[in-house]
Amino acid sequence: MTIPLGLKAGTEPIQLHDRLQHQPDVFEFYLNEFDVSGDGLKRLSDEIDEVKDTTKKIVLHHPMKVGEQSVELDVSEVADPNLYRFVRESTETLIQLAKDKSIQALIHGSYNQQTPTIIAEYANFDEAQSALFNRMDYYQKYGQNNVMFENSISDLFYFGSEEMDRFILQKGYRLAFDTSHAFIKQSGSNADLQASLKRLMPNIVHYHLVDSMGEFHDSLPLGKGKIDWKQAYSLMNPDATSIYEIDLADQNNCREMLESHDYLQNLIGK
Repeated sequence: MTIPLGLKAGTEPIQLHDRLQHQPDVFEFYLNEFDVSGDGLKRLSDEIDEVKDTTKKIVLHHPMKVGEQSVELDVSEVADPNLYRFVRESTETLIQLAKDKSIQALIHGSYNQQTPTIIAEYANFDEAQSALFNRMDYYQKYGQNNVMFENSISDLFYFGSEEMDRFILQKGYRLAFDTSHAFIKQSGSNADLQASLKRLMPNIVHYHLVDSMGEFHDSLPLGKGKIDWKQAYSLMNPDATSIYEIDLADQNNCREMLESHDYLQNLIGK
């Protein structure tokens, strides 16, 4: 059994070429705020075409930050109009680019760092969460089969609890499942991680394969944390794509991603 190789990089040419020399089956662009407008957007479009010479399975990861602020779908237009404008314009731009190029746009449902700030912009937690799901509904309708939503450890949008998972399934969202986020959110429970992988499998179209000790966001290579990869991998959607989202010692060298791939191949692929 040969496991597909999925790699991730920014738009810097040195990172791009470092990953492409390994001829990945899946490639994910890790974007910043400058990649989604003006000259940056033109460069991104050209780089997508370059990557297509290696693989057609390409994912565009929406920028995580603008300045020092997390790019929160749920940001209030009244409380922070500048961030709201960036989130709205960049998300629509990225989804449209994914549609034009017949690839995928990945949007984060929420980020944990600013969850208290976002909730405080609304009357209460329920109103904040309702606003978030309304926006996700809009982007799902806009992006259709070219958009997916990734889980975080934020209380606003996460995977792992049966109640939240079943609500998300009812929404019909296309999902990007980050294994470490679900594992951390469920306090390092492999049983809860496996149950969530199984429940959400029909809607999962992409995975971030990354290990964790289950306590905080540590982004470890596979085999260096506490996730039971043999069981977890057996519960993954075989039709979905995946990449290794590992912290690198050197962003221009994907060594830890390749080591994670070798680990999984040796564990599962025999």
